[in-house]
Amino acid sequence: MTGPVTGAGKEVIYGFDPLCGWCFGLIPAWHAARAAHPDLAVEVLPGGLITGPRVGPYKDAAPYIRGAAPRMAAATGQHVSDAFLALIEAEDSPVSASAPPSHALLQAPAEARLDFAHALQEAHFRDGQDITSAPVLAAVAAAQGLTIDAHAAARVSEDTEPVRAAFQRSAALAITTFPTTLILRDGVETARIDGIYDPEEFTATLSRALEE
Repeated sequence: MTGPVTGAGKEVIYGFDPLCGWCFGLIPAWHAARAAHPDLAVEVLPGGLITGPRVGPYKDAAPYIRGAAPRMAAATGQHVSDAFLALIEAEDSPVSASAPPSHALLQAPAEARLDFAHALQEAHFRDGQDITSAPVLAAVAAAQGLTIDAHAAARVSEDTEPVRAAFQRSAALAITTFPTTLILRDGVETARIDGIYDPEEFTATLSRALEE
């Protein structure tokens, strides 16, 4: 579900992945944008960053993530925690896969998904929790006042609906990097925002796009 933002036929789509550290980095910018536009309707669209051959033990990607974390922090002001690094570097690290937390997210009402998306990422990158596990997914949802089938989410693959449909929609919109924010008018893209993490700059850029 999507909704109008400032004019007839306009939509905002947030191309996102729960396991994307750069999306975690965009949380402060989204907080600022929503403060400036409290009635803004945003479709949170998970895109499937970790799918196919990328799915596997988190520890396999840990050296890359540890190396990239300082760059992300410098660009966004958001820092992954020692608890997160310990989680992904452990010998028994969880499987890294986008489908389970994406399925959990898609169970939430459309208007609750941006807050839920942020809560999932804070649980993961800040608190070091495994957001592919049923107990964690259930706890994060409950803290947001949501009820989901966390056990179903923990068992899904990228071919499970509605995850597959979301990933396909993301690809159809040519969302190839995360995070990406699209502005559509009557289904046609009019603006695309990526690579902006400063809250004031992001908010100003989004505001201009909404007014055009």
